[in-house]
Amino acid sequence: MSGENSVSCNVSRIMNETQNIMIITLNSVFGKVAVNLAGGRIHQLVHGERTILGTYPRIDGKNGSTHVCVPNFASEGTGTHALPFHGPARGLMWEVREQTATMLTITCNIAPSSSYSAPLHVVQSLSIGASFVHVVSVTNMGAQGVPVNIGIHNYWETPQGWRGTKVNGTDVSHAIATNGSIDAEPQNSIIFPGQSPIYMQTKGVKHLVTWTGVKNDTYDETYACIEPVHSYDPSFFGSTPSMLMPADTRTISQEISVIDSV
Repeated sequence: MSGENSVSCNVSRIMNETQNIMIITLNSVFGKVAVNLAGGRIHQLVHGERTILGTYPRIDGKNGSTHVCVPNFASEGTGTHALPFHGPARGLMWEVREQTATMLTITCNIAPSSSYSAPLHVVQSLSIGASFVHVVSVTNMGAQGVPVNIGIHNYWETPQGWRGTKVNGTDVSHAIATNGSIDAEPQNSIIFPGQSPIYMQTKGVKHLVTWTGVKNDTYDETYACIEPVHSYDPSFFGSTPSMLMPADTRTISQEISVIDSV
């Protein structure tokens, strides 16, 4: 048998409030995705026996896992709008709006402040099948336009290190080491050393930002961050194209598939 008729699925929940973990896991014959409602983070994405995205201890003492960056990707807006680095969404508790055996929709609300005037409603839709699809949408629920950027801060597993990683045929080792960026393509190939190719199809994304943890010239080697971002242009946030008007929605997405070695 093949297709949907051959899929055996189950859904599990794990709660551990003392460690700030509330994980929902979606399983199918194709793989597994575990989502932590604390921060709306992807705790783990697994294809077969291979971990694609994971949670890792970082050299700075923090734990890193895939999260959304809304309404600012990095430091933009931290001064003029007093927003936290990467935005507040990764620090909020998310709520389940819809759940099936292979799909999960979670939401959170970002409250307005004296320096950022509009409330935002953020939705993540995650589904797993032959591929993993992750859609992030932000809606302006207020009466004024506000600047909005969106990023997905992916933590990719690199069991043999990230030096020699290629994106769309180009070695991005230096870009990872120096927190660089490259232009996104509609479909991007990612090859980590010793691993079969990953394909990441993106929509609403102009740049892929690259990074890994570093301290005193020593780098984290067990993961690399290749992050689809709506715009990494330093002049974007606050510009006319960045403004999200009342009742409007901005969306980005990534679809991840893996080509297994023959």
